[in-house]
Amino acid sequence: MDLSLVDLSPVPEGGTAVEAFENTVQAAKQAEALGYTRFWAAEHHGMADRLAGTTPEVLLGALSAETDTIRLGSGAVLLNHYSPFKVAEVFGTLDGLAPGRIDAGLGRANGSPATDHALGTERHVENPDENHAEKIEAVCAHLAGDFPSNHPYSDLSVPRSGGAPPAPWVLARVPRVRNSPPRSGCDTVLRRSSGRSSPSMRSKPITTIFNRRHSPVAWTNHRGWWP
Repeated sequence: MDLSLVDLSPVPEGGTAVEAFENTVQAAKQAEALGYTRFWAAEHHGMADRLAGTTPEVLLGALSAETDTIRLGSGAVLLNHYSPFKVAEVFGTLDGLAPGRIDAGLGRANGSPATDHALGTERHVENPDENHAEKIEAVCAHLAGDFPSNHPYSDLSVPRSGGAPPAPWVLARVPRVRNSPPRSGCDTVLRRSSGRSSPSMRSKPITTIFNRRHSPVAWTNHRGWWP
């Protein structure tokens, strides 16, 4: 069985982001030494006194310099806050730092009204599921250079390592997937619960993986769950 971890970079009692990130780096190195398949960094906003992991793409750059073989990714970049092209550029850059080892984990979540306003995020989208699906597909197309020749974005490029592009993953909650499965053909990680994670939990095992294909996901092929 492939085993993987997602790390929240919790701030230890009496500590700061310095200790939180040092612990995350050590956790990634230990996961690699133990033979884990992948190590993902989470994204949370507005609670940095407890969870320092606000910007996984920056943390992944540091982790790429401290590891050699383990796959690295986001669990997840919250796509509702960002431009798909910018997200693709970020993961293309990471692929240049760790060729062939990058997972582009894509999710969505709203924070408090103040947090979303500070991030410039529109909280009331008319069709949120459709909007999210379109953003996922745009990220995938940018990463793969897969826009048709007549598309306005066909001439845009992102940094590349020269090998396979970062592997896109969709992070979703079980009820949402049952009601509206993603159509992107990405690997999918399912989360059982919707409650906020306890800062006391250092790293959580990821045991859910669907097969990635450039076609609709086969929903019977799951191999586990992300608690």
